[in-house]
Amino acid sequence: MSMLIYELDTVLGLEPKADGLSGTVTTPCVNMENVDDLAALVALGAGGTGTTVITVEACSASDGSSPTAIPFKCKVATSGDSFAAVEEVAAAGKTTAAGTNDQYVVGVRAGQLPIGKPWVRIKCVESVDSPINAAIILLAKPKHQTDPLPSILV
Repeated sequence: MSMLIYELDTVLGLEPKADGLSGTVTTPCVNMENVDDLAALVALGAGGTGTTVITVEACSASDGSSPTAIPFKCKVATSGDSFAAVEEVAAAGKTTAAGTNDQYVVGVRAGQLPIGKPWVRIKCVESVDSPINAAIILLAKPKHQTDPLPSILV
């Protein structure tokens, strides 16, 4: 029997905290050479007037060298698990709506990365300066399924 707990590696990209998206925030880089798909859950809590721009950057190394913004897929829920349809987002990014308890799920496939840039990170740049409680969870499906799963950060 297949269960997601055996198939997905998770990384805390941004620990839950008040004003978590202040200024510019980036997650650790994920090595997409070992991953088929990456999803990032950007969870927003209290902070009804703040907004941020979510982008995905392809990088040449684990330290975030030579970042290039790339297009990605995104779905949004502003109430519980009622998600809007998945949308294609340009490299310029997705601006969050002001509100509370919203979820943005960002998706990237390994095959869409530019040549020489196998590392990916999520970047959030505050566009309306008002504190937002936030967390980012990275979920990846490694190409090679083992127990335990290999790290997606190496």
